[in-house]
Order: sequence, then structure tokens, then C-alpha cells
Amino acid sequence: MIEKSDIPHQMAVAFAHSYSKEMASHYNFPPSSKDLIWRKDGGKLIFDYFVKLFKLAQFTKGILFIDEVEKIVYHQNMLEKRNFVESLRYYVFDNSFANAKSNFYGLLLTIHPGVQELLLPHWKAAGLDRLAPIAQPEAKESTIYFDPLKEDMAIPLVTAYLDYFRINDSEKGNITPFTKDAIVEALVKKGGVPGPTLRLLHRIIEYAVNNQKNKITKEIVKIVNETEEHLEPVGVKEEIIPPRPKVDLTDGES
Repeated sequence: MIEKSDIPHQMAVAFAHSYSKEMASHYNFPPSSKDLIWRKDGGKLIFDYFVKLFKLAQFTKGILFIDEVEKIVYHQNMLEKRNFVESLRYYVFDNSFANAKSNFYGLLLTIHPGVQELLLPHWKAAGLDRLAPIAQPEAKESTIYFDPLKEDMAIPLVTAYLDYFRINDSEKGNITPFTKDAIVEALVKKGGVPGPTLRLLHRIIEYAVNNQKNKITKEIVKIVNETEEHLEPVGVKEEIIPPRPKVDLTDGES
């Protein structure tokens, strides 16, 4: 069935045997030393072969989620920005691959404020402004804006993170050892931005442990916020896994 979908024999065998050694050897997921192979064949793999395979498996829609686009754009020169947006248009809309024929993938980009201004001239030059405008006022039709957190949003967010790391299930569902005023104060100090707020709260917990504080108040938040943040030594990375959101993106599709 896979070969009849116009997928090469070697790739069909790899797909049929669920990520076989042949496929892993050729494409080396995730891409590392074989970047040249990805540059040459990666587009066809994702936008043609994968789409054909998904449709055989009776999937009707896919979403390509590109997070933190600013980390791409900030480091690109003018030519690289133009190539980036032209590649988006080519692979998503214009080529002869299965995706462009069936509009299988939707594209979701997360962008910090101001980044769209860097992309705008190239976005328009590639004609993407007619498909997904990023300039006001037309951008309202294709943009979801995440405003700074408010108090009623911050409490559930902090609770979810605390619950994820609690040892005893009986202690879940509350913001202990923080008081409500402490969380609000941290939110205000960091302008309602989730990442910096959570990092500050993490530092506050460390402070509370080191100073044997069982209750974290607004005053403690002020003390820690005014203290210079300690930076981890270069090369030491700590992975913090946030709670997985329970979001249904199928919208009734299979």
C-alpha cells in the first residue's frame, strides 16, 4: 500500500517496519552530522512521503509547530531571512509534493513581539501576506495574542508546576508554600510574563529551603527579586519538564 502511494521502495520498507535501521541510518533522527542529507531530502521526506503515509493511516490534518521563531530570525542576515520565508512558502504551498496538493499541514509559529517587523518585508516579498498576514490590521485574522498573565491565570499555572514536582499527591491542588500575595507580587515584578515569573518563583523556593522558611510571603519575594540571580556554570544544564497540557487539536478530525 505504501509503495502504491508513490513512495520509493527503500523508504516504504522503512515505514512499514516502523522506523527501521535503514531509515535511521539514512536520515539520522534527529539531524546531527548528516545536515547535508536533510537539506537535500528533508523537505520531500516531511512534505511528501510523510503526508502520503499519514493519509494512508487515515489522518486528515497535521500541524507543524515551530516554537521560538525569534531564535531563528535574530541570527539571520537579510538573505537568510528571505530564504527562510521563501522556503516556508515553497514547502507548505507551492511545490508538487503531497502536502501542497491536499493542504495537509497547518503552520503554527510562536513569535515574540517585534519579530514580525523583522520578517515583514520578506514575508510580503514571498507573497505570504496574502495567505497568512503578519502586519496589522490584517494579522488579526491569523494571529492569537498572548497578553501578560493576570492573577486569575497565574494561580492555576503555578499550581500546575507545583503539582508536577510534589512528592505527596495529598498536597496537590494548592499553592503552598506560597501565599496568594506572594505569587501576585512575583507576577508584578516580572511584568506578567510566564517564563521570568516561574524562574523567580524557582529562586524563591531555593531561598526558602536554604533559610528554612516554611511559608513564602510577599516580603520574601521582594528580597529574592532584589538579589542578583545566580548563574549556573557553563556546561551544566538542568532540564525542567513542565506539565503536559491536555489540548485536543483534532477538532473532530481523525
